[in-house]
This record gives sequence, structure tokens and C-alpha cells, in this order.
Amino acid sequence: MEEVLNKRRFDVKKIEKDMITVLIPPYRTDILHWVDIAEEIAIGLDYNKMGPTKWKVLTTGGLLQETESENIVRDILVGTGAIEVITNTLTDPDILTINVNIEEHNFVKISNPVSKNYSVIRNIIFPNLINILSKNTHETYPQVIFEVGEVVKLDKGKTWTQTNAAYMLADTETSFEDAHKVLDQMMRLLETNYNLIETEHPSFIRGRSAEIEIEGKICGIIGEVNPEVLEKNQIWMPTVGFEIELPLIPSLECKKKYTY
Repeated sequence: MEEVLNKRRFDVKKIEKDMITVLIPPYRTDILHWVDIAEEIAIGLDYNKMGPTKWKVLTTGGLLQETESENIVRDILVGTGAIEVITNTLTDPDILTINVNIEEHNFVKISNPVSKNYSVIRNIIFPNLINILSKNTHETYPQVIFEVGEVVKLDKGKTWTQTNAAYMLADTETSFEDAHKVLDQMMRLLETNYNLIETEHPSFIRGRSAEIEIEGKICGIIGEVNPEVLEKNQIWMPTVGFEIELPLIPSLECKKKYTY
């Protein structure tokens, strides 16, 4: 290795029997990592003279159970005719609050953000979907979109990451029943019993919204989007949707990931 590195115009100092220090010339600005030094050695030895070797550790790649569970939900929602979208986890706080009639949100804030557009980490997804619909009012209807993605929750200084699924439908004659139909189909395919409990939510119409309950735990919201929210986002079509926390669905392997 010393001989090869010298030929490649590197100075070498031996520290121990099996350890050397390579001195990098100032003009070699392309050397950023020890892997770059290994590449220089391979070039000096001549790639064509190096024979193949077998892996010392044989592993088989695969998906995590959590990812497979998320893909099941994606397949179900795609089967309903919805188009999957992927929005940024970092977002504008106005999208999560003012734009959907929510006064305050307990979300994680970035201490030194590049811009306001990436200053908080979302803790719900459906406002991002409403924001997408607001950017596509020039397209034909119906518009049916969904997202299965991560959110970060904050409670009493403790944070955790989990996966939520959100669904939105905008059309000329859509109603609460259209969102409920999709939710019910998803729950049946996931073999999960659930209840809807009437509730009031600032983002949805009073009397046309409900909390989703599974095994006594509130895990989501469903309803018709409040006309005030639609007007703020310049959406001129009735819109319905829901959002549900996947870790609370027993048949899925989605778990909360706690950080402190």
C-alpha cells in the first residue's frame, strides 16, 4: 500500500505495524474520505489485475414490516381511485393553522429555518392535501388524493414519529358519505372495527364531522371541509376527507418511534 500510494504521489507515515497515515497533497481537493484513498490504491494496483471475491457476510434485503403495512394502506386507497401524493414533512405553520381554521397547533419548530416554508414539522397531514387542492383548481374534477406519511407529535416535551394516512376528495356533489365509504372500505379490508363519534372541528362543517374511534381510542377525524377553509384556500368545490393514525390500527405493524 505504501509503494502504491507513493506512486500515486501521496506521502505515507507508518504509525503502527498495521496502521498508516496518508498525507494528502493540497491540490487533491477531490479527496474527501478514506474511501477515496482506497480508490487510489485500487487504481494503483490496476483494477484489471484484481480478482473477484465473495461477500464475507451474506444478507438478503427486504422491507420492514412497518413499510409493508404502509404499502397495504396505499394499495387500498389506490384501489378506491385516489392518487398518491408526497408532501414535505417540513412545512409552513400557516398551512397547519390559519389555512385550516386552527388557532394553535402543538408542533415541533425548527430553531434556525431556511425560510418560513420549512419552519415546522407537521403533526397532521390533511392540511397539506388541502394546500395541494388549492394549487390545482385549474385541473378537472373530481380530484381524489391521499398520502401515507410520517408526522411528528409533541406532548409535554416528549416527541415521537408515527405514520398517518390522509384522504381528500373534491367534486361538485361530494358529501360526508363519500369519505365514509372509503374509510369503511379501508377498515373492512384491514379487518378492524371502528366507531364514528360526532364532534366539532374547526376545519370541518359542524354536524358533518366525526372522530374515528378504535378500541376506545380516538385515532382520527373525518368530515366535510368547512366552507371558510375552502374559501381561504380558493377551492370552489365541496371537499371531504379523513385522517387516521396507523399505529392505532391493530392489524398493522406501524409503531410509534419515541425520541426525547
